[in-house]
Amino acid sequence: MSTAPGSSVALRDFVLADEAAVVDLLQRAFGSWPRALPGAGGPDFFRWKHFDCPFGRSVAIVAEERGQIIGFVARLPWSMQLGGRPVTAIRGVDLAVDPAWRRRGVSLALMQAVLEREPASIALTWNNPNRLSRGGLLQVGRRRPLSLPRFATLGRGPTHTLRGALCRRAPKGAVRAPSAAHVLSDAAFVSRLLGELPVRASRLETARSVSYLRWRYGHFETYHAIRIGEHPHEHGLAIFRLRRRRSFSFYDVCELLATGDRVARELLAGVKRSAPADILCCLFPSRLQAARCGVLGQLGAIELTVRPGPAYEGLPAEPARRRSWGLSLGDLELL
Repeated sequence: MSTAPGSSVALRDFVLADEAAVVDLLQRAFGSWPRALPGAGGPDFFRWKHFDCPFGRSVAIVAEERGQIIGFVARLPWSMQLGGRPVTAIRGVDLAVDPAWRRRGVSLALMQAVLEREPASIALTWNNPNRLSRGGLLQVGRRRPLSLPRFATLGRGPTHTLRGALCRRAPKGAVRAPSAAHVLSDAAFVSRLLGELPVRASRLETARSVSYLRWRYGHFETYHAIRIGEHPHEHGLAIFRLRRRRSFSFYDVCELLATGDRVARELLAGVKRSAPADILCCLFPSRLQAARCGVLGQLGAIELTVRPGPAYEGLPAEPARRRSWGLSLGDLELL
């Protein structure tokens, strides 16, 4: 146990008995939690995220004042690859401080404490911060944020999109695509597809496996999937969810796993046919790749912060550059 400098706040490792208090803290700190996945239960989501990840359990610390938990920080081990070479990484996933204790050094003390527990095998740490955590992350050695563009295209014709926005209508009808859990239950198909995907020699990617994809998308009903696999060496899988923000409805394509551009375009067309939505969003490794798949526009960007770890030397990529990353939208949302 340690103490935050200049205060009576004690820092210690998270234990299972803290779960209810930490979930309550997260919900108070963010208004609702998880915010990006309506319908997910707080305790269920917490256990899925911090205990069940195939890369390992999170490293978590609480801040306590007179027996009350007022802060929480957690980081998940995150297996990555670069040109087929394994890269051991860790990512920040939760940082919350009771609103009554903000701007009193608690978040900075939590981040410094979790850094002290960082294994020597870590090549880099990364996360996509919110507005509350961005400043503190830069104070503990993260490099300046870089932005990953979110590419977008119309999900249906402009007339329908404008009409839906003006009328503020929610998408009608069920998604006409099987659940991601159902598609991912075919382990032979998914394993074969992962083995045939092109290797990106210069981009950091999540080390995908059948177990990872099932953990990430098979637990929640909100995810659906489109698959292609009738012809040899032409396999593909798109995992997506339908959401609404303000006046627009979106297909968020969380994973676009395709053996070629033609397959990718076919998958995106299948997503569009599955339900009415205004805009399709996806991440691509480059603007050229997005254009090859028929996605020509951009809708904002997702911020990433990165810090070299103890095993950073010898990593054949520069993580501070956008071109070194090949993450998917699903890598970044929710977590």
